[in-house]
Amino acid sequence: MSKASEQKLSALHGHVADALITSIGQADLAVVLLAKHPDLPAGVKTFLENCSDVHPSLLTVATKFLKDNHISVDGEDSTELGELEKQLKDNRKKSKINDISIQ
Repeated sequence: MSKASEQKLSALHGHVADALITSIGQADLAVVLLAKHPDLPAGVKTFLENCSDVHPSLLTVATKFLKDNHISVDGEDSTELGELEKQLKDNRKKSKINDISIQ
């Protein structure tokens, strides 16, 4: 059995990245559709609710994929992380959990 060429491995790498982006993006789209259209038929609503959850193992795979490719983010430069930190702080106030901070 011969080894895969760098070109094939590169193509596979691209497909894995595309699959992760598509899967997570579809869940985001389902959440948006549910928020914008609360009057959807029950069957459609149930379908979108099922699609709106990203399975934790998929997030683990995506996180490992980023780490293995040396992709990281600086929390201070990220608007999304800033928003996440704000949401966590708001939730902490509501549930009275102490000191949640992202560093």
